[in-house]
Amino acid sequence: MPRIRVLLVDDSAVVRRLVRGALDADTEIEVVGEAANGREALAWLKQDEPDAVICDVEMPELSGIETVQAVRRQWPHLPVVMFASPNRESAHITLEALHAGANDFVTKPSVAAGTAMAAVMDSLRQELGGKIKALLRGPGDLSAVARAAVRYASSAEIPAMRVAPVPAPAPAPIPAPTPPTPSSFPAMPLRQAPPAPAPQALARPSRATPPPLLRGRAGACEAVLIAVSTGGPNALAELVPRLPRDLPVPVLIVQHMPPVFTRLLAERLAAKAQMPVREAAEGDPVLPGEVLLAPGDHHLVVRRTGGAVRCSLNRDPAENSVRPAADVLFRSAAEVWGGRVLVVVMTGMGQDGLVGAIQLHTLGASVLAQDQASSVVWGMPGAVCKAGITERAVPLAQLANEIVHHVRGRGC
Repeated sequence: MPRIRVLLVDDSAVVRRLVRGALDADTEIEVVGEAANGREALAWLKQDEPDAVICDVEMPELSGIETVQAVRRQWPHLPVVMFASPNRESAHITLEALHAGANDFVTKPSVAAGTAMAAVMDSLRQELGGKIKALLRGPGDLSAVARAAVRYASSAEIPAMRVAPVPAPAPAPIPAPTPPTPSSFPAMPLRQAPPAPAPQALARPSRATPPPLLRGRAGACEAVLIAVSTGGPNALAELVPRLPRDLPVPVLIVQHMPPVFTRLLAERLAAKAQMPVREAAEGDPVLPGEVLLAPGDHHLVVRRTGGAVRCSLNRDPAENSVRPAADVLFRSAAEVWGGRVLVVVMTGMGQDGLVGAIQLHTLGASVLAQDQASSVVWGMPGAVCKAGITERAVPLAQLANEIVHHVRGRGC
């Protein structure tokens, strides 16, 4: 398989040398060119188009946002990964760059005293290289991890939970949500990831793969749980403003982002949403009609204290190489609500949320996935689809209506 050809754009020669050194250790990636600013990058692209671009956020002459806009006009499907500093100003510019068409971002490492440079280089290689490969080559064969997760969900490793069956309410007409107000950053339609094999119909587990132990719906829905990663900021900017103010359940979101970025994302979503949106804090009540976003670098869990459900945050080890991790939230939700939740797995690389979604599905929860065509990377949603636990894969534009339909009309 030919190596992925990458153009590196950063005004710092030191940063370019660091990134090149990290990626040179990846046998699947080759840095074929460097540019010190956006103008140089555009000139380079006209001579020799690479497979992907790594672009600094803040540069002289032509900023990161302006560079992305220019790239999108001439090379609409060229993957672009932003390289951002971990501060609020850079986070703001990065979110704007994502809106302008960048596919994803990675934060620049802050090297503390005593940190081994080899560890920094290895982290850069894994994060930058992993995202570039996911954008270009897709999630790969997920059948093995899906089968393993189904076996896990069907085994005694999941604690038995007694959830009293509650009859599902009869279907009722679902009023359409109020149309969202124009947003400052979801207006651009999501671009599709590079061509991938056509998605298969959502497969039921084969004879070799025992089906999850679903015994019917768990009853009225008490919460919506969303897992999302690569492509998430734009996807959430389209989804969240479409959710109606009077949605009778809370919405909890795990988006894989660093701390400053999650807070800024919550603020931007809150400015356009009909429902209140905020970054979750320790002890926050989990209330109907509100959206809570897991803070960066903290796992979000829910706990029932007395009659109230509240948020709890921790910095336990990363799971699925991420913190916050959707699997952590899903496990805690199983203890609080059993299967009386709706699980939504949206665009993202990797398989975070797969095992937790299967556990909740085993308890009776419904699981929806964003479809491949509207996902930037169909890793996380593809994993739950291949596990055979999703009711359907839904286009992003229809996802809010589908959530409302489940919550109000069908139960979980």
